[in-house]
Amino acid sequence: MTVTIFWQTAASLAALVFTLGYVAQIIKTLKSRDVSGLSAWQWIGFSLGSFAYLGFYANIEQWALAFLALFGLACCLAMVAMIFLFEEKDHMDFSRFDGIEVSPVRFVGVDESEVERIERDEVDGSDGVFWSVYGHLKEGHVECLEDFQSESAAMKYAKKLLNEYSNLNKHGILAY
Repeated sequence: MTVTIFWQTAASLAALVFTLGYVAQIIKTLKSRDVSGLSAWQWIGFSLGSFAYLGFYANIEQWALAFLALFGLACCLAMVAMIFLFEEKDHMDFSRFDGIEVSPVRFVGVDESEVERIERDEVDGSDGVFWSVYGHLKEGHVECLEDFQSESAAMKYAKKLLNEYSNLNKHGILAY
């Protein structure tokens, strides 16, 4: 009996620690949108582990811990989804661009055809401003690559792109 309680306690602590780790990784990933170094297969493996914990706890009718395992499973599946969602930008063809620009942008409304209208904005500290990172197309126009809530997050992404793609250093406000 004592051995069973020991293993149940050990499994419960492990499930709690893993779930707290999952939540921490979700928060970090949502803030940074950086999924480099994360493997979808690894998180699928974590999902299977959480599913096994869920089955174990449901089998012994430990419903609070079963709920914890279910929450852990949901966290793992959310991470898999974020990996695929945020990784998509890395597959963009950056050879079309010769520079990077970062600009504050403001939502100004919806036009008569119900298209959202935004415009570049001067930063005056007012609400509604977000930051966009643009790829400067070789033909001379720009294409929005990503939007961010803060200038620092936009600059971090822009600098990451500049470090990864040397062709982006030829033109734009961040050209070297």
